[in-house]
Amino acid sequence: YLSEGLVKTDRIVTHNFPLKEWREAIETAEKKTDNAIKVTMTPESS
Repeated sequence: YLSEGLVKTDRIVTHNFPLKEWREAIETAEKKTDNAIKVTMTPESS
């Protein structure tokens, strides 16, 4: 559903981090920093 665009994630995903910032991403999710709801990490393109 997600890959086909059938589910809208713009209101669910509140924070997106590059994978190299994984520590900050996890801390944001755990502490709900800035009202975090869903935190994602994206691999960097090479």
